[in-house]
Amino acid sequence: MVYSVVVIEDEVNIRLFVTANLRARGYSVFEAGTGTEGLELIRSARPDLLILDMFLPDISGWDVLQAMTEDDRMRATPVLLMTAALPSKDESAYPNVVQRVVKPASLTTLLSAVQAALAAH
Repeated sequence: MVYSVVVIEDEVNIRLFVTANLRARGYSVFEAGTGTEGLELIRSARPDLLILDMFLPDISGWDVLQAMTEDDRMRATPVLLMTAALPSKDESAYPNVVQRVVKPASLTTLLSAVQAALAAH
């Protein structure tokens, strides 16, 4: 089975690291540099997993999570948070958050988190 993943990350180098490594392992990957663009991708691509940066240039990762909980098409999509700082809010309010990775993450950490997130849902 080919899993599809949406990556919402504004830092180009990190986004390229994540997308290139997932594609090299057979994942179908869609990428966005803003939360607004990412929400559109989630709605259209219906991914098996979302990898979400919490600090985005237009809307925050929290705004993305809130929009997802309010939309039946996105509510069940599992989310792996990828952030350089500890969350400022309680992520347990969003049941689709299944993993968290602190940046910068090694390839081993990233791949383990992706596999665990997909297995959890």
